Amino acid sequence: SRPVKTPADKGTVLRKDEVSEPTNNDYRGLVGALVYAVHTRPDVATIVSSLSRFFDKVTENHWTATLRVLKYLNGTAALSLVFTPVIRNGNELEVYTDSSWNTDPDTIRSRSGYIVFFNRCAVSWRSYMQK
Repeated sequence: SRPVKTPADKGTVLRKDEVSEPTNNDYRGLVGALVYAVHTRPDVATIVSSLSRFFDKVTENHWTATLRVLKYLNGTAALSLVFTPVIRNGNELEVYTDSSWNTDPDTIRSRSGYIVFFNRCAVSWRSYMQK
């Protein structure tokens, strides 16, 4: 496949009430594999979290978005998390967080996420819908 530079299109909005016909592709298996990939690739955590919400009614748009994530991973296969020791006088902990307002058109909920670095190594990350 031709690699892409981002895991999702900027204007991608995935909805449950789309009018396109449901697809019979192996969506659950593919998204399950992507959930596993999130453990080593935090850059796809948000889109994989969004894709995993549509197991009950998969449309062609959901399938296309899932294939785009695969194309992105194919083009960025050389990227990985690198854990190298950093010699300092003390340990350094950095935490970054962000949230968006009203990003889910189905439930009108916001999304939050964070990433934690210990001595400049990513050790924890999460992207989730707010309650």
